[in-house]
Amino acid sequence: MRDYISKKEKRLQKTTRTITINKQEVKISYMTPIKKVLKKLKMKPQELADKLGIDQSTVHRWNYPRERSGTNGNIPMIYWDVIMGLSNKVKATDFLPERR
Repeated sequence: MRDYISKKEKRLQKTTRTITINKQEVKISYMTPIKKVLKKLKMKPQELADKLGIDQSTVHRWNYPRERSGTNGNIPMIYWDVIMGLSNKVKATDFLPERR
């Protein structure tokens, strides 16, 4: 048995949780706000960064955990209005993290 956890497995641990339904364990995954917004806008982080006038590393950093100077997937409020103006598909509720 291996003693280490890959980076992908660590990410999955942070974005999934296991619940028991009818004595069966079910894994539920959730999307962070930055992933939801990028998916709705159909953009890559580089494209969003260009639209916001910021460096692409800033957008990537939003998806990092707080221990790595990230925001755990949350988008800073100063960018909400600009992002909502890019498409009518993005709503204010998309910027809020899902409840666990």
